[in-house]
Amino acid sequence: MAADTGRFLNDQQIGELLSKIRHYELSEQKYRNIQSRLDMQLDIFKRIHKCAQAVFAAENLREMTNLIAEGVVDIFQLEVGAVFSLSTTGDHIELLGECNVGQTELSVPFDSRLLARIDFWNFGKQEAVWETSIADDSAFKSMNLAKAIYTPLFNNARKFEGLILGGITQSGKNFYDFKPAEMSASFMVFSQMMNGIYNNMLAVRQALAAEKAKGQFLTNISHEMRTPLNAIIGMVQISEKSGAVKDYEKAVKQIAVSSKHLLGLVDNLLDLARIDENKLQLVAEPFDLQELIDAVLTSIKPISAAKKQRLNVSFHKIRQFSFIGDRLRLSQVLLNLLSNAVKFTPEEKPIFMDITEKSRDAQKVLLNFSVKDSGIGVSFEFQKRIFFPFERSDESLSVKAVGTGLGLVISQRIVELMGGRIELESAPQQGARFYFDVWLLPDKQK
Repeated sequence: MAADTGRFLNDQQIGELLSKIRHYELSEQKYRNIQSRLDMQLDIFKRIHKCAQAVFAAENLREMTNLIAEGVVDIFQLEVGAVFSLSTTGDHIELLGECNVGQTELSVPFDSRLLARIDFWNFGKQEAVWETSIADDSAFKSMNLAKAIYTPLFNNARKFEGLILGGITQSGKNFYDFKPAEMSASFMVFSQMMNGIYNNMLAVRQALAAEKAKGQFLTNISHEMRTPLNAIIGMVQISEKSGAVKDYEKAVKQIAVSSKHLLGLVDNLLDLARIDENKLQLVAEPFDLQELIDAVLTSIKPISAAKKQRLNVSFHKIRQFSFIGDRLRLSQVLLNLLSNAVKFTPEEKPIFMDITEKSRDAQKVLLNFSVKDSGIGVSFEFQKRIFFPFERSDESLSVKAVGTGLGLVISQRIVELMGGRIELESAPQQGARFYFDVWLLPDKQK
């Protein structure tokens, strides 16, 4: 009887069938893996959305940053979450919000070279930064972290503001499957969303603070203008009623002082208006730097002498004193900084002003001006808004000092027109140092 070969598969056909089965099994496994990752990503995005709603409803900055830190821990199944903000000096980042960090105040060194590891605003190159193991020289070594992942916070002007960080500790490193490469995309999405909410809150807070400060400014300026006006009116009445030469001379002197103070207030208001309308123009003219400093000191010495303060002025590496620039505006800035130094320095304490030539080329010279007082310093909170219009020293300074809160903002704008920027170094009970760089043209005819 002939064999019925049609009812059986040969070895080749069996091999092909098994190969197809394996292919389908691998495809199904691949599909299940993709589906699992998609489900995981969907779950993460749901968690991010839930966290964003909570963060958006936060009533203050501390609550917001704590919620962001808690979101890092919950969403990415990490042990530690933290939000850091850049210090005013720019060389440290300070703990702003935390979850499981174990401390509410922490400052760690910050190396700006870290930012070179991430191109945050180039959406084709986005990656979260991570440390698969914390190096001995890492900024986060003091946090007892074994591994960390973090992305930067930028403000609306795209300037570095701080970091959002997540990590696992030394004690938990053996219990976590830390895969930052897989976590990176989701962590970046989370950070971008938190970054947007964070900056919106800051913008709203700044707008509200500016509106409040503006209202306080109107109250202050009304008081400041009434004081010299009342003095002038009072002295005029005294001089009219009294025929004594002594009373008349005293009244004239008081009228002169009050009129000068009133004129200064009006000048500040006009300067601010010109600056806001971009109408303040610098005038380039030859001047002698030594004579400029002498004139500024002559104006300030009567006030400092009354408080028995010591004014220490030094020049460093100055090769020449003849320059071309806006003498009046530079004097205005220095006089304002020195006036503030005198105001906040106790009696018989020193004030330092240093002028240093930092560099020069064939066309221009870079000068650094520094004014340091011996006062009680500026609080870290107030340092963030000290150059805002209408702001005055916070009440914690406990100094009975008058002013409109316009001097520093006008000085800052003037220095910016000169191509520089006023910076502040200060700490409570350690005084304050204001300094700035400006480029000036050397007067080659002198």
